[in-house]
Amino acid sequence: MEETLKLILDKLNSMDKSINGIQKDVGGLKEDVGGLKEDVGGLKEDVGGLKEDVKGLKRDVIRIENEHGAKLDSLMDGYQMLYEGQEEIKKTLDNHEVKLLKVK
Repeated sequence: MEETLKLILDKLNSMDKSINGIQKDVGGLKEDVGGLKEDVGGLKEDVGGLKEDVKGLKRDVIRIENEHGAKLDSLMDGYQMLYEGQEEIKKTLDNHEVKLLKVK
């Protein structure tokens, strides 16, 4: 009987050690999860900041597109005016050329 009790006691001691090891592992896991939660919180803040940056960039791109669009329209209007002016000059030169040919 004593021998059986000793075996039971040894088994209980072994189980106790195993339970202590498991408890330490669970404690370590809890710490790791806590660290992960902090990291996720930091990532959420970073993503929030990135979203704000993207919104700002979108506003800037729209503003630049509008400003440059207006400038390009003005530039094209200027080219159109130059073209029309050159056409008038060509017509005038053609008329003078015809008059000069008649005079000769």
